[in-house]
Amino acid sequence: MPRSWKRPSPAKAWFHSATFTGDAWFVDATFTGEAWFYGATFTSNAQFGEATFTGPVSFAEATFTDLASFTGATFTSKASFDNATFTGKALFDQATFAGGLPEIDRRLAEKARFVDVILTSDSPGGTAVAGIVVDAE
Repeated sequence: MPRSWKRPSPAKAWFHSATFTGDAWFVDATFTGEAWFYGATFTSNAQFGEATFTGPVSFAEATFTDLASFTGATFTSKASFDNATFTGKALFDQATFAGGLPEIDRRLAEKARFVDVILTSDSPGGTAVAGIVVDAE
């Protein structure tokens, strides 16, 4: 686990190293506080469309073997996808990032789609995505 992230209190969403063997359906879910999917494995579709994350969320080192949809999701704090593996597409269309775009490495950039992404006034401006610059204007 990255040293910059502390284990959340038991009241937080904690799916560290969990394996989801069917479709993981979190559409319209609200995660209050921290949400941890660090090292989780999604063996089928991972649906987070319209989900709201009110605190830091980590998908670091997670494995997505099929579609990972974050379409319309709202991230009010930092979102981490560090060293996550995507076999299928990763959709972030119309997602809102108040804590800035997540760090994007080439593995995610080759599978990800960011269309009509919203960066709020709290977002740090501009992030490089595999040579493409997404501005917070």
